[in-house]
Amino acid sequence: LRLADRESEVRFVTRAVAELDAIAMTTELGQVLVTTPEQTVLDLARADPRAEDLDAQEVIDALWPECDPAALEEIAGRQRMRATYRRVVANR
Repeated sequence: LRLADRESEVRFVTRAVAELDAIAMTTELGQVLVTTPEQTVLDLARADPRAEDLDAQEVIDALWPECDPAALEEIAGRQRMRATYRRVVANR
């Protein structure tokens, strides 16, 4: 999905919602489910294992200060993303 008002891209991925680390957020369109910073960092890092996607790396860098290290590790263990977790931590 491309945005009409700016250069950007939105990607939709099919996921088991119950397994996500997400919170409900109210917007002008109603309630939506939004992944936590920790979940987003792990998802982006998993999708870009060589850290070649500059946009993904920029988002990871921006979200990193908001991430709780214990939450990152717990989510990674629960969602089989331990290698992704180790890689993203090693790059910080």
